[in-house]
Amino acid sequence: MRSVDVACTSFATFSRYADRSDAPQNVFYAKVRTGIYNVCEETLRTGGLHTIALAPGVGKTQFTIVYLGAMIEDDPKASALVVVEQIATVRDRYETLMGR
Repeated sequence: MRSVDVACTSFATFSRYADRSDAPQNVFYAKVRTGIYNVCEETLRTGGLHTIALAPGVGKTQFTIVYLGAMIEDDPKASALVVVEQIATVRDRYETLMGR
């Protein structure tokens, strides 16, 4: 089996992106964003799929997109696949990742 380099990101880069996001800056969201970072890193290291069971509106998608932007900044050759249901959502995700 051939070894594959996995793109990860530093918590510092992730935090910088998260600080610039629209997410509230409080203790609750700080815990959510740290949890999302840890799940993203674990998923990249181990492969597979991880389900994050949190209530709607607590930042799961937002911090996952933050992670992707930070990962691509740290490793410009990295890539990610984001599955969405609507074209408008694709446009919004792209603009968020590109910082527009």
